[in-house]
Amino acid sequence: MIGASANVRYPRWLRRLFRNYAVIPALALLVVVFLMSVLAPWLAPHSPDQGEIAKRLLPPAWSAGGSFSHFLGTDALGRDILSRLIYGARVSMLVGVAGTVLAALMGVTAGLLAGYRGGWLDDLLMRVADVQLAFPFILLAIALLVVLGAGIWNLVLVLGLSAWVTFARVTRGQVLALRELEFVEALHALGARDSRILARTILPNVTSALIVVASFAFAEMVLAEAALSFLGLGVPPSTPSWGGMVSEGRDYIIFAWWVITFPGLAIALTVLSVNIVGDWIRDVLDTRLTADA
Repeated sequence: MIGASANVRYPRWLRRLFRNYAVIPALALLVVVFLMSVLAPWLAPHSPDQGEIAKRLLPPAWSAGGSFSHFLGTDALGRDILSRLIYGARVSMLVGVAGTVLAALMGVTAGLLAGYRGGWLDDLLMRVADVQLAFPFILLAIALLVVLGAGIWNLVLVLGLSAWVTFARVTRGQVLALRELEFVEALHALGARDSRILARTILPNVTSALIVVASFAFAEMVLAEAALSFLGLGVPPSTPSWGGMVSEGRDYIIFAWWVITFPGLAIALTVLSVNIVGDWIRDVLDTRLTADA
C-alpha cells in the first residue's frame, strides 16, 4: 500500500500549486476580497457613508487613541475605514470582472473574424487595433470618460473599449496558426459551416491562452479603476472605492497615515495577487512544459 501511494500522480495544476509558495496566499487573498464584495452589507461593522465629525481621523485600534469599534480608524469625515474598504471591494470586483468580460467578448469576436476570414476584414480590424494602441491606455480612458461622464457602468464600458485589442491580437494569432491545420481543412472538406468550425473547433483551442490574457486584464482593470477614481473620473464620490479613498486621504498622509495607507495596500495586494495567480495559470496551461514540471 505504501509503494502504491508513493506512485500516485497528482494533477499538474496541483503539483504546481504546492511548488509555488506565493500562489496559495494570493488565492486566499482573492477569495477574501471576493467574499468582501459579495457579503459587504453583513461584514461591514458600520455604514460606509455615515460619519461622526467628533470621531474624525481616529487612528487604528492598536495605536494610541484608537478604538476597536473603528479597527482601522476613521477618515476626515469620521467614516469607518474598514467598512469603506469592504464596500470598495465591490467596485473593484465589479469593474474588473465586467470590464474583462466586455473586452473579451469584443476582442475575441474581432480576433476570430480577422484571423479566420483574413483579407480586407483582417486589415481593417488590425489597423483599428494599431490606431488604438498608439494612444496610452489611461489617456484613452480619461478622454472617453470626459465625454461619457463618471459612473460605474460608463467606467466598465470605457475600460472594455480600451482593452479589447489585447484579446483580439492574441486570438488572431492563434486562429492564423489553427486554420491551416489538417483537422480544420478536413472539416471544410466535409462541408462544415464556418460558424460551426469557429465555435466548436477553433475557439476551444484558443481558450487556454485567453484565460491567461483575462487574468492579467483583470488586474489592469482594477488598477485602472483605482487610478481613474483617484482622478475623480471613475465612480461618483458618493460610492466608496479604493482609488477614491486614496484621493481623499492624500491631504492627510503626514499626520493621518492610515487614511491613505490601507486602501493603497488593498489595491497593491489585490493586483499583485491577480498577477501571481495569472503566472500560475500560464504555467499550468503551457503545453510546452514537461509533464513533470
